[in-house]
Amino acid sequence: MKFFFSFVFIIQVGHKKIIYPQWMLFFFPLLTFLLSGFIDKLLNGNLQVIIMGGYLNLILVVFFTASTLALWNYKPKQ
Repeated sequence: MKFFFSFVFIIQVGHKKIIYPQWMLFFFPLLTFLLSGFIDKLLNGNLQVIIMGGYLNLILVVFFTASTLALWNYKPKQ
């Protein structure tokens, strides 16, 4: 069920049905979660332990920061 709502969000943002801009898809947690294996292979040593240890938390911080910026900069059409 979680994936269903993720895909609904992706489709709605992609078709501009909600106020999020399309660049928000780059920061969407599902997509960044799927990149975790690739990012894990790029890092090594202590940096890998630090980043991958808190990766899920980092994903959410980045998403909600981008969401806040997008909504603060939103100008409704009149």
